[in-house]
Amino acid sequence: NAITRAARYPSARPGETYFVAPIAVDNSTSAVTEQLDINAIKFDHAQDKDVIRTVSGSYTVPQTPQSFTYDADGNMLSDGQWTYTWNGENRLVSTTKNTNDTKIEFAYDYQGRRFSKKTYSWTGSAWQLDATEKYVWDNYNRIAIFDGSNVLQRSLLYGEDINGGIGTAGGVGGLLAVTDHPASKTYLPCYDGNGNVRVYIDSADGGVAAEYEYSPSPELISKVGTKADELAQVASFSTMPYDKELDAFFYPMRVVKYGRFLSHDPKDEPGFITLTGINLNNGYEPEYVLVNNNIVDKWDLFGLAYFAYRPLDSFIGRLVGVTGNKLDDWMNTMIAHEQLFFEDGKSPENLGFFDDNRVRLDKSSLKYKTGHDAGWNDCVIRKAVANVKSSPYCLLGKPGSTEKYNCQDWADAVRKEYRKLIKDKKIVRQCCPTETEKNK
Repeated sequence: NAITRAARYPSARPGETYFVAPIAVDNSTSAVTEQLDINAIKFDHAQDKDVIRTVSGSYTVPQTPQSFTYDADGNMLSDGQWTYTWNGENRLVSTTKNTNDTKIEFAYDYQGRRFSKKTYSWTGSAWQLDATEKYVWDNYNRIAIFDGSNVLQRSLLYGEDINGGIGTAGGVGGLLAVTDHPASKTYLPCYDGNGNVRVYIDSADGGVAAEYEYSPSPELISKVGTKADELAQVASFSTMPYDKELDAFFYPMRVVKYGRFLSHDPKDEPGFITLTGINLNNGYEPEYVLVNNNIVDKWDLFGLAYFAYRPLDSFIGRLVGVTGNKLDDWMNTMIAHEQLFFEDGKSPENLGFFDDNRVRLDKSSLKYKTGHDAGWNDCVIRKAVANVKSSPYCLLGKPGSTEKYNCQDWADAVRKEYRKLIKDKKIVRQCCPTETEKNK
């Protein structure tokens, strides 16, 4: 083992200290894996002695230069550390470490949800099955994990997602509790403002069972606690499961590793603006850039159109922000403006109905909160927008004379037309290559 001893460097966080220690490796001909013991020493005044804690782990440095290969569909085939195998629907079905000591296999249902994972190790002559996990889903929320003998290991309880809806943000921020059935223990997740699990609390004694830190990439850069490894694989960054063997996060439709997806958007939509500033409408489609290069503030579970609210432009709107309850949402009386946002990279990128009786783009897109109603096929909903005939704008209506018709009524009319169009088999063939979108 390489045991590191390093000088301390002040942290930007009060009361904390970081350290760094360079370790030289030769990765010119192959990847190098270093086994590391990190020792922390702190003087405990109560015990009048030094307290030493050691955390052991490994880190692999890829060969330099690191080479990436892809298939004709844009799926990553190799990255210098792993080789990847994809099925005809561009789903990752197996991956093998280049050291030939680890292999993982995945299986999916008709909606693209991963329902099993098998992990193998090489015995020298054959692959030996080490572990099997099976998953049960409620829509796109994973609610149970079984072992290979169909014994329940963990169950997951969900409530409202981070945007206040049930399942409308793909479960991000919606996990309420994880129960470890063999141990008869329940753990409660605590989140940061973006729906990333930062801490798990033991419901029995209030102790911290696991604590995490992430880079914006995202990467899991720190995990501490007796249950840190186990619970990270249940839900961590964006409330998504972390795969410890692959060092990646599994979103419902794709895998995130190296700060990017390993496969292209299943809708074949760009939907993003690249750091290069290249105009997407000129045929350049960077389908691997994640949520506008802003994964700290945004998420995109399915790459589909969504509706979002922003505060009204009036003094009251600026004062109270987006205000209303579920009844207001149903009655279209939210104190907010509702806008439709597309994720297909086409122009206009959003549309809404305004008090000048026009359906038009809102350039103030940064004012909108994360979408409250997501998962609409862009192709179908653009047709729905084209079909909807707007009434004269009237915010609340005048009894006996003018019927209420505001931005939220227009949005409801678009949704109603969408549900009508989605029943047209010709339109479904044109616009809905996946069963997930058709079910919307």
